[in-house]
Amino acid sequence: DRKIDVLKSKVKYHRQSLNIKHAIHERETVFSLENNLEVIIKSKRFVSINNPHLICLEYSFSANKNINIVCKTGILGTVWDLNGPHLKDFKYTAENNYADLYCVTKEKNNILAVSTSLESENEPNTRSEGSPEFYQNITIDAQPGKTYTVYK
Repeated sequence: DRKIDVLKSKVKYHRQSLNIKHAIHERETVFSLENNLEVIIKSKRFVSINNPHLICLEYSFSANKNINIVCKTGILGTVWDLNGPHLKDFKYTAENNYADLYCVTKEKNNILAVSTSLESENEPNTRSEGSPEFYQNITIDAQPGKTYTVYK
């Protein structure tokens, strides 16, 4: 099994941009692996203009050869502030390629919700749930040139 590690894997190309006018942060990295295998990872983060509390993520990956990719996507609730854990009262739901986390902030009791989905025909093959985190592992037989996307 190979893991792509931004600190250890060979990077062929990387770019990053920030569009302040439209509140979009983008990254694109091409990793060069053995046997001329290249994996492209793109991410886009943006803030809603209509709802300043809505922050979104689009995370895509593709490869130039057939490869099995295990996509571990999840929601981590271990957010800390100066006084310790910031979130409480975790509730999870999961169905097919969708997962949701609902919780409350400890200080002001604000409701927080995080949702994730993976655009793939494959069902999650493992789930790991343990307060305050939830992960789904989805194995994808990635086809050359096809893009797979996670939305949060």
